[in-house]
Amino acid sequence: ASMMGLFILPSVIDADYMGEIMIMAYTPFPPVKVQKGQRIAQLVPLPQLSRSVTPLLPQEREQKGFGSTGGLTLLTLDLTTRPKKQIQLHYQGQKRTLTALLDTGAETSIITPSNWPRDWPLQASTATITGVGGMTLAHKSPLLTVIIENKSTQVVFSIVQLPPTVQCLIGRDILAQLGVVL
Repeated sequence: ASMMGLFILPSVIDADYMGEIMIMAYTPFPPVKVQKGQRIAQLVPLPQLSRSVTPLLPQEREQKGFGSTGGLTLLTLDLTTRPKKQIQLHYQGQKRTLTALLDTGAETSIITPSNWPRDWPLQASTATITGVGGMTLAHKSPLLTVIIENKSTQVVFSIVQLPPTVQCLIGRDILAQLGVVL
């Protein structure tokens, strides 16, 4: 949704909340049109790690309040179970298979240089990739066909160094086109 200029505010819901789950969203550049049924947010249920903590209120919340009643909230992800898929890349009759990390937090898809086929061309780019490690000037691929779970689309990848265990990162540019929901 952020590609449309609509930002979903992350939040935490107490484990005993039983009402309708809503989202908070904003846009710095109104108006933004959202089609009925369009996916703009994703609920990520995480294990409750605070079962041993005494509740602030003695009664269950049921449908009486939305949000989190606690003070400090920490969201955690087990990085060893991040979603990975085998993908196929096709370019001028040639095929390569990579293991890709699916990442809804990344706007663009990336292939690490060590997994880029040496006989496939690279193009200079003025695009930058910004991440935890800072900002990097990226090369870009020619238009490739990418296949994930028998769904295909055409896309240009950025070629940038990734962590050693990651061959390829599939971002929202591909996930949205293929309708992949994590």
